Amino acid sequence: MSSKKPRKSAENMRFPGLFSFVLRIEKAHIFSYNYGMTNSQNNALNSINVVSREELEKQNRILSQQLAETKAKLNWYEEQYRLSKERQFGRSTEKNLAGQMNLSDVFPMFNEAETFREMINTEPKAEDLPIEQDSDEGKRKHRKRKKDIKNLTVITDEYEIPLADQLCPTCGAPLHVMKKKVHTEIDVIPAKVVSHKYVTYVYACRNCEKNGDTTIVTAPRARTPIIEKSLVSPSLMADAITKKYMDALPFYRQERSYKHYGIKITRNNLCNWSIAVANDYFKLITERMKKILFDEHVIHCDETEVEVLCEPDRPAHIKSRVWVLTSGEYLKDKNISLYRYTEGRARIDAEAVLKGYSGYIMCDGYKVYDAITKPRGDKPAMDVKPVACLVHVRRKFADALKLLAPEDRPGTGAQEAVDRLAAIFNKDNSLNNLSPQKRKEKRIHGDTDLSSDKRGKSLYDLIDDFFVWVKSEYDEALHQTHYGRALKYAIDEEEKVRRVFEDGRLELDNNLALSEGITYPHLFLESQTISIPSQKRCA
Repeated sequence: MSSKKPRKSAENMRFPGLFSFVLRIEKAHIFSYNYGMTNSQNNALNSINVVSREELEKQNRILSQQLAETKAKLNWYEEQYRLSKERQFGRSTEKNLAGQMNLSDVFPMFNEAETFREMINTEPKAEDLPIEQDSDEGKRKHRKRKKDIKNLTVITDEYEIPLADQLCPTCGAPLHVMKKKVHTEIDVIPAKVVSHKYVTYVYACRNCEKNGDTTIVTAPRARTPIIEKSLVSPSLMADAITKKYMDALPFYRQERSYKHYGIKITRNNLCNWSIAVANDYFKLITERMKKILFDEHVIHCDETEVEVLCEPDRPAHIKSRVWVLTSGEYLKDKNISLYRYTEGRARIDAEAVLKGYSGYIMCDGYKVYDAITKPRGDKPAMDVKPVACLVHVRRKFADALKLLAPEDRPGTGAQEAVDRLAAIFNKDNSLNNLSPQKRKEKRIHGDTDLSSDKRGKSLYDLIDDFFVWVKSEYDEALHQTHYGRALKYAIDEEEKVRRVFEDGRLELDNNLALSEGITYPHLFLESQTISIPSQKRCA
């Protein structure tokens, strides 16, 4: 069987090489076309996959960022909630931060009598009695009781048997004193209010009157009233001022108190009298105190909010300011605290309060204290050096620590900051009894009398380590949290904290001004700047 071969066409027979060449070209073209289509389709598919992955990654980044922001906001709101609860119900100091808060600590006044009472004549149980009774405790209590009343006037009443009756009721023999039973009480003598009338005789000469002359002679040592045509006496004014500014008893309550004595003294009388006395007498004293304080070149300064009633052109709800300037720890023999009222706490107010002063100012981180050290316009810079208060630095970390549960506080950055600052304060407290110059040397160089292995770190080294640690922590901390803001506050105050090494009289804290600011007195406003209508209830 013969197989038939394909018959070649005439064109093929004529151009056999050309046919094969064209055929090869067509096959190559078809192959290249198919190959190109396949690559373009693959590239298109791959490009679609690449774009989708990039979009997914972009969306993932956006969602992750939104989630982080949401968590940060949630943490911030939780911090604010805990902080508000802590401020409302928590302790007012930073002591015992690791302890659990309880209701008796928050509201001690509810059961004050039960909490602070001392058991009287309580019989101890037999099992609680020690084998040997220690009499030193009773002696210490007796000495303390005598110390508590040593400044009081002593009135002694003795109860004796008349000498004629000092006979034994059994045998009739004479008696002798075996011992004395002494019982001490504190008697309170209520105040007594009297109307003291001073009559000053004024004399005239009748002979001179006949001759047309007028000769008047007043009795010597006549009493001059502290306020003309007024019922107020020095004792009454001293009593009212002491009650208001030392015992925090407002004038309207004193008005009721004086009614119990049968006299009518209105609060407006007390207001006007106190203003007049402040302008006529106390102003001279305060000016002298200010000069003594400013000559020391080291003061503690603080300001606090105050609400002034019936102030002209200012509603009562607008907060004013009271500034306190007080002497330092090394001026104990001249313990001075001056108060100044301003309507605000801007730069102009700080300049008015500190006018005429040059030296160091122990203060908080309020920016006005830094602003007054730089010139502004035609006003020159004040010659003052603010010194930062480490208590304010610690307070920032203490607030951040309060936001954590007690079991979560150990090992945190806020706890470490509080511990580091506690070590700094303990080190400085050990130098309190030294002279300013010696204190300055030991703060910088430490106790050079000891060997290097026993000397330990100086205060300068402890503060330097603290700020190195703070800066390293700030680089990794979240800046919007309480902890991050505490770190930023510490970094901003570093330069002013280090000024404590320039003078041994400087302190690490501003507690002197803070304690005075808490108990600031009400203000003696000048009489020409305030009027007190009778229908308004002022002071």
